[in-house]
Amino acid sequence: MGKHIVLYNPQARKGQRTTDASLSLLSIAAMPYQEGYKIYYVNSSDVDAASKVIEYAKGALCVGFTVLTSYQIVDAIKVSQEIKKNYPDVKIVWGGWHPSILPEQTIAHEAIDIIVIGQGQRAFGEIVDALNNGGDLDKVKGIAYKKGGKIQRTEPRPFEDLNNFPPLPYDLVEQETNLMKDAGRNGTHTIFYFTSQGCPHRCRFCADPLVYKHHVSMLKPEKVIADIEYFLKRYNIDGVQCVDTNFFVDEKRVLEICKGLIKRKIKIKWECMNGRTTHLLRLSKETWESLKEVGLSYFLVGAESGNDETLKYIQKDTTVQDMINLTVKCKEYGFSLRYIFMLGLPPNPDSKDSYSVQIKKEWDALVNIINRILSISRSHTFHFVIYTPYPGAPLYEISKQNGFKEPKSLEEWGAFSLEQANTPWMPQKYVSLADQLNELYIPFLTGSVYTKLEKYGLLGKVAKIAMLPLHGMVLLRWRIRFYALPFEYIMMKLSKKAGHRLFLSS
Repeated sequence: MGKHIVLYNPQARKGQRTTDASLSLLSIAAMPYQEGYKIYYVNSSDVDAASKVIEYAKGALCVGFTVLTSYQIVDAIKVSQEIKKNYPDVKIVWGGWHPSILPEQTIAHEAIDIIVIGQGQRAFGEIVDALNNGGDLDKVKGIAYKKGGKIQRTEPRPFEDLNNFPPLPYDLVEQETNLMKDAGRNGTHTIFYFTSQGCPHRCRFCADPLVYKHHVSMLKPEKVIADIEYFLKRYNIDGVQCVDTNFFVDEKRVLEICKGLIKRKIKIKWECMNGRTTHLLRLSKETWESLKEVGLSYFLVGAESGNDETLKYIQKDTTVQDMINLTVKCKEYGFSLRYIFMLGLPPNPDSKDSYSVQIKKEWDALVNIINRILSISRSHTFHFVIYTPYPGAPLYEISKQNGFKEPKSLEEWGAFSLEQANTPWMPQKYVSLADQLNELYIPFLTGSVYTKLEKYGLLGKVAKIAMLPLHGMVLLRWRIRFYALPFEYIMMKLSKKAGHRLFLSS
């Protein structure tokens, strides 16, 4: 084929290298890889990653970046500019969530030549072929690019069935450093994998509907089974971290996958099986039992809120009682749940209450649902996040109306952090309480703080005994709902800064 392609997975956080393999990059690499193009894949975790990308860029057809709205923008801009400085004729191609959501602002940057908008597998393959053969980018659907100093945007690309694309070329990734990881209860040799793309639902905090237009495509059961068999033989895996947005949309497919794995006597550990309460509650007894048999131990569920009024506001299309029913069902079949809750949604304009009353109700409802779930079983875990205004999501405009300052440039979006509160309407008290839930209350309420001490042997046993009085104080605070002067939380923060790891997040 002559010229080659370079793909780079930028840093997601400043100073922290991205160690996980980018399934997005592997997806867009699949078609060029099948056609015989030479591809260099670089993760930000690689030694001298940026230097490698610039070195490989010499003589390349293009350098592709996957970019989320985060620090990835900063790293991607920096590397793109260096490539342009050294090799002005090499085309820079950006894809991923941020270019798909804010295409005009992204393509306007001087260091970027082409962006992919939406599903990228076939679009990137056609870009590569056009660059290699002198073809016209006008014919590539779903992109924006520069021509004669002017920005051109082609017609939208229809959402395509995942089964039309080749398997992901995992061999491009250095397995031991980027592909596998010690995932604890999910095994010691885990592969990242997805079996579907898109989401059919309408949650108002999510930008997925803007990118995929409520479409969803799922790999056929036989393809999933064949992939798992290949991973076992090629990489000797003992676990799969499945990153589907909604794995359980089609129960028939789920059951066929399970039956196929059972027939082949394949049992591995599955992690991050994302499901909605309504989907999981519809599963038959046969499906529940089959999921257990193939090695699934817990589900990841975006609960979002313990308040039915809030669930209606964000169009979650589920109820608090659904969560309770699912918790009971999981106890019956021996599964655990990891519930994700969200605090700090923008004020509901249809509510008769002031925002101070709204968020107080939200907090009280959250405490109540945690107590109800733990009264059924203490095997479940929780994680709490602060709502982030994400461009393209329906709640984004409401966020701007309530004081959120929208970044005005690509560089400003690079300073935008998904891990910091971007909610000016939210009192700092509740921002702190969300962190206290993750760092203090939930570890003691579920007992996970002790589980994590077990690996320290005798030292862990001593620490466990020493923490019993603290445990009692934390439980008392929780029971009487007294959160002022949280000295236990302050102690935990100070101990972390000093390098002590006795208190770990759930």
